[in-house]
Amino acid sequence: MNIEELMKKLNCTVWPQSWHNIYGEAIKKYEAEGLPCATEEYYDKLEEKYGMFGDKLDAYKRAAVAVSKKEDLKKLLAVVSFSMNSEEGNDSFIPPQAPCGEDPLPYDMIIGLAVCSQVERIYGDLKKRDIPEEKIRGALRYFTEGLTSFRRVNKRDGVGGYWWQRHMVNSNIIPIGSFNIEMKGQLNAGTIVFVNKDGESIALAHERDFHKSGFPLGSKNFEDEEGSFYAEVTETDDSYIGYPYLENSYVSKEKLTLPKSEWEKKLLPKDRVLKLHIPQRTDFTPEAISKSFEEAIEFSNKYFPDEIPKAINCTSWLCDPQLAQILPETSNIANFGKRFTRYAQKGDGMDPLGFIFGVPRENLDFDSLPEDTSLQRALKNHYKSGKGIYITSGYILL
Repeated sequence: MNIEELMKKLNCTVWPQSWHNIYGEAIKKYEAEGLPCATEEYYDKLEEKYGMFGDKLDAYKRAAVAVSKKEDLKKLLAVVSFSMNSEEGNDSFIPPQAPCGEDPLPYDMIIGLAVCSQVERIYGDLKKRDIPEEKIRGALRYFTEGLTSFRRVNKRDGVGGYWWQRHMVNSNIIPIGSFNIEMKGQLNAGTIVFVNKDGESIALAHERDFHKSGFPLGSKNFEDEEGSFYAEVTETDDSYIGYPYLENSYVSKEKLTLPKSEWEKKLLPKDRVLKLHIPQRTDFTPEAISKSFEEAIEFSNKYFPDEIPKAINCTSWLCDPQLAQILPETSNIANFGKRFTRYAQKGDGMDPLGFIFGVPRENLDFDSLPEDTSLQRALKNHYKSGKGIYITSGYILL
């Protein structure tokens, strides 16, 4: 059986074509070593050793047993597990759905089980840096948060988001203060940051298409191509020229010229940054945020001295400047976003639906959204007005 035949048999239609390159090796490894992550004992040992599952342990064990009874699912799990530690591609993968009448658990948990196949490798990598044991265990517990998110939205056990899960297990993400912080993060594409001799910074849009309003083209409510424009930073002998990002995270439609005698490049796409990932229950008080940043810088300097970060970076809907318009001036969440120089990302504006309301992002019945908190009420009214809350990136130079 080859990869095409396996996916056809499972009725799996969305999977990385790069898996053609790893399928043979993944199956060879499976046939030689078995598949420990498809056994109950594997998760009992991880829990005993690292305490990473808690009340989620039963879901992982039941899923492992269910997968072990289906040879085709075992082969799929072998491939997904192998891909977690492979450099082959970042294409999408959506696990196949359970046939009608079957328990969806082994299908929905394929990604989660594959993540757990990497625990010993990740533990070893972090231990080599002499990172404290409690920090490593916190990093491993973060691997199970995908189950929490899936449960909240789908009301059953499972783990989604293949790209994110694969990125997570290879990114040295450590819990520090209010955040989970990616120690070897890279600045996302879309901007180049310049600084002058006074320490002032300006971000210019780079290699992106924009709606006539200055918002990323193709985002929900910004699909109209009439009047759209392409932005990139160009360079002459004496200047840098480009479209600057504005305070509202949009791009100005007027080009700006930065003389090289006054400005220099400071931050480029893929430059090393401390990248923030925000847990569900985050302390957004100013004191907690500032302390978290200080601890993250200190931690990075001590345990990752070979990787000097140029900035703190966050990409989240919690950075959307619109939050300052719909929340009180005293809102810690709105003021968190104001710490960053921000630039909008292309998106559908629906990310808060899962995080805040616990409903699928495809949900369009805004009238039915709960209003249990002031944040829910503000977001609900915002959505009912036809607007969205968008993923927004921001940086703080170090």
